[in-house]
Amino acid sequence: MGWFQLKAVLPRSRGLTRKILAGGFALLWAAAASGITVTGSDWRVHFNLPDQNSSVVSGGEFAIRDALLARINDLRAGHTGTLSTYTFSGNTESSGAAGPILSAITRALNTGAVVRFIADDSINITNNYNGTNSLSSLAARVTNPLVLVQETNTSLIMHNKFALFDQGPGNRWVFTGSWNYTGGASTFQWNVAMALRNDALYTAFASEAAEMLAGKFHGAPPKSRSHDKTS
Repeated sequence: MGWFQLKAVLPRSRGLTRKILAGGFALLWAAAASGITVTGSDWRVHFNLPDQNSSVVSGGEFAIRDALLARINDLRAGHTGTLSTYTFSGNTESSGAAGPILSAITRALNTGAVVRFIADDSINITNNYNGTNSLSSLAARVTNPLVLVQETNTSLIMHNKFALFDQGPGNRWVFTGSWNYTGGASTFQWNVAMALRNDALYTAFASEAAEMLAGKFHGAPPKSRSHDKTS
């Protein structure tokens, strides 16, 4: 789903959220002017502030990463988290992404939460980015393993960058934006991400995630079919 296509999923009664989606870039600049996060009752806009220097960690660079980690760390038994990414790198807690994400997923699994991870074929799922666990080792756990699915077609790109957090009716969040799951996306790139609490939007994203979790990526015949013309 594209940035502005998201608004088509939402009921028209959700006027505030639709305005947030339609005015994404306006909020991006508002975030830059007032800090690194703009907060509403059922939405958050996170904006990172790169300094172009990978050896110096300055304020705001990792705002998006930290917001994602907070969502993962908030998962408990009975909750479900789903992450989808085509890039995954950066080991350290201070300036990485993959390492801290693996640590957060491990904590979530230890609490009994269900965590699912959808990866592009380019991701090294056996790499211990945090020095302890890899995606594949978490998927091999005896107790409450990670649900891991990886695209296998090397000629295609699984380009989704979203995370879903289901903590019960009325508390289902979609986290999506331009940020990649890498340290460089925080240090060298200006990025924006949104977290929106909306059951209808969550359901739409969860339906897309279900396709990929079933192995139906872009190149799969059951996936690449004519649009059914429904909302």
